[in-house]
Amino acid sequence: MDLQKLFDQISAASRLTRAQYHVTLGKLREFGEQYPEARFVLVDADMDEGVAKSIGNPHAYRGYYADLSFEEVRETVRGRDIVAMCDHIAKTTFEGYKGGDYNYDDDTPIWVAPWGCTGPALMNMVAMPVHPDDGGGVLVVLETCEID
Repeated sequence: MDLQKLFDQISAASRLTRAQYHVTLGKLREFGEQYPEARFVLVDADMDEGVAKSIGNPHAYRGYYADLSFEEVRETVRGRDIVAMCDHIAKTTFEGYKGGDYNYDDDTPIWVAPWGCTGPALMNMVAMPVHPDDGGGVLVVLETCEID
């Protein structure tokens, strides 16, 4: 019995299960394409100098290297930036925290955590209109959830 093949099959099945309730790379890209000018912000993100937290700096997730993680960043990230990150991710091989090479596709579940750490799952995205007095347009809120 090839234990590595067995482990790979179990890992792939687990990843597909997570993709059913996580935001995936493909879903994130679709939202970026649908709302190219919208700001993407993390829910419950505190403001620092008027800029809410968003996501950036993609890397292999510490909890499951076959999953993708983004770090929280304090910068304005728009839908067009999300699409550019997704394009970059699709062409890049990432190294896992303890080694190994990982490539990500549209079905890859997404987490929000710094490199080498675990963190909450990206669970939902909601597009919300912004009142004209506040600049108008659309705000895409990224909702996370801690999973034990």
